[in-house]
Amino acid sequence: MPHQRPDETRTFVSILQILASIPECIPFVVLRSLSTFEFPWDSSEVTEVVVREASDSTRELVSGGTVSVTARTDGGNVSWQIVDADAAPAWYLLALKLVGGSTHGGSLDADTFDDRICMLDSAWSLMQALRTAGVEEPSVVPAASALLQLGKRWASARLDLFNDTGATAARTTRLEAACGAVVEQGKAWMAEHVTHFKRIELLDDPRGSVLRLGFQQGGAEFFVCDSEPNWALAPEQPRKAQARAANGTGKKAGKFAVRPTKVKQSVLDVLAESVTKGNQLTIARRLSPKQYAEVNALLIGLGGRWNTGTHAHEFAGDAREVLSEVLATGQAFTNKDYEFFRTTQDLVKELMASVPLTQGMRVLEPEAGDGAIALAAATKVGLENVQCIELMPRNVDALKSMGFALDEPQDFLAVEPAEVYDAVLMNPPFSNGRDAAHILHAMGFVKPGGYLSAIASTTWQTEQSAAAQAFREFVAHHGAEVRQIARGAFKESGTDVPTTLVVMRKPMVSQACKQVEAQVVAQAMLF
Repeated sequence: MPHQRPDETRTFVSILQILASIPECIPFVVLRSLSTFEFPWDSSEVTEVVVREASDSTRELVSGGTVSVTARTDGGNVSWQIVDADAAPAWYLLALKLVGGSTHGGSLDADTFDDRICMLDSAWSLMQALRTAGVEEPSVVPAASALLQLGKRWASARLDLFNDTGATAARTTRLEAACGAVVEQGKAWMAEHVTHFKRIELLDDPRGSVLRLGFQQGGAEFFVCDSEPNWALAPEQPRKAQARAANGTGKKAGKFAVRPTKVKQSVLDVLAESVTKGNQLTIARRLSPKQYAEVNALLIGLGGRWNTGTHAHEFAGDAREVLSEVLATGQAFTNKDYEFFRTTQDLVKELMASVPLTQGMRVLEPEAGDGAIALAAATKVGLENVQCIELMPRNVDALKSMGFALDEPQDFLAVEPAEVYDAVLMNPPFSNGRDAAHILHAMGFVKPGGYLSAIASTTWQTEQSAAAQAFREFVAHHGAEVRQIARGAFKESGTDVPTTLVVMRKPMVSQACKQVEAQVVAQAMLF
């Protein structure tokens, strides 16, 4: 293989990885005609887009009647601007980015613009030929990379032979031996890696293709050009974003603050090369199973859901907003950071059965998540009688869309208690005693004689800390019923932590009893 600096090899392979995700070569043919040196592409019966002339020097990429890209050829330069990213097919935007532009546009001299598109087209065709020949993913990109570098090495060697007309016999022999070594290397590599390989032939004419590959399937042949797409890709230019404070609300981080996940650089690199369109995010690279698992876990943690039909992760809102914030900060607030594990329907039913709810009762669900408990309560008391409090911004948006009236994201522990609710139903976060702290705080919202039913961890039952002992006293003081929930109840939500159901009723107490209770609560909050 030719010698390359590590950053050059990484850039070359990165381009091939992105290129391998484009399902067809038509985008390169179409985009080439954005230059006025080519005829505009107008075969709308073949593709969903056309290129039309806006003026003598300007062309437009049109999809569904909407202009998505404008390009201007001025002298020997081609510059383009993406005017409507949502209107353009994702693969065309990705192809333009591979040529050397950003998510906003780009500019190249006309020869470079044309050469890069042709090299991308050639490399894409090589990978498609390898797939036809039996090379399976994820080996297609390494195979294409090896062959293109082999061709580059052979092109350099044969050009030396062609140009060195005054060479001595000894030098010519050395050059021919070097070329022979390239041939043997190519044959050995192909035989090992390509199932249906038949032959590899080095071509002598320095003005044409460098390799001819033969495959057993159907007697197919493929010609490899002296082209190696190896140029710097423009970095993603996300909107300027400020990382949220550690509690996710812009307030000063406290003891139980929500802290973001630092995203690995390898995952950020994949996200920077992804394509967003509306609520969809498409991973551009071909990834190994391990890489995909890491990226997929983050996207799901950010609220994305994989859609097999669109081959994209889909979000409730604009995927570009989600992507931009992660790229701008290098960190992400995920479901796990908020300890958001959706309450399963079986547990929701158990919560509902634990409290005698009737029409017109006022119910509070703090840490309301995506509304699983609140919706169930609404069927018994009426939606207008259910109050939600939630910290995670996208869950707040989801709750509002369901018809719940709630403020902007709020930390429940920062909300001033008022004894106005007939029942509080909750599934709080668990770590570091958060469940106990939330349950203690929640009792301040329950009317005398009202109910509190909460899913909690099991750690408060066994820990010997002063705080855990105080919480056990609080539970006993209220004569709470504690039920052990079978392990695995939250498995489908992404955790296997053992849980309990704590059900208690607030007594009709005197002011003196309230003071005693306040002392117990204060001691139990010392986590």
